[in-house]
Amino acid sequence: MFGFRIWRVDGQSMLPAIPPGSFALVRTWFNKAKLKPQQKLLIKHRRFGYIVKTLVDIDADGQLWCRGENDASVTMEQIGHVNPSQVLGQIVYIFKPN
Repeated sequence: MFGFRIWRVDGQSMLPAIPPGSFALVRTWFNKAKLKPQQKLLIKHRRFGYIVKTLVDIDADGQLWCRGENDASVTMEQIGHVNPSQVLGQIVYIFKPN
């Protein structure tokens, strides 16, 4: 699908919003300048690899600050700022397991 991909979400960091084993429909063709807090993103993180997190804030330098939905997730401080170039896509729909 042009501009979209399916991504399997593992781990519990996004519970309850995204249960482990869910599949996310990811929009890969979008305007990164229009990102807004509360959007869920697929990120290629320099330390944690591929992660799905919720955008919390965009600082004055244009860096993104993201977090998991679950208290067991790594913290926003551990994730650190995310450069918009690390964002691979925007989660637009979640297919949850039965």
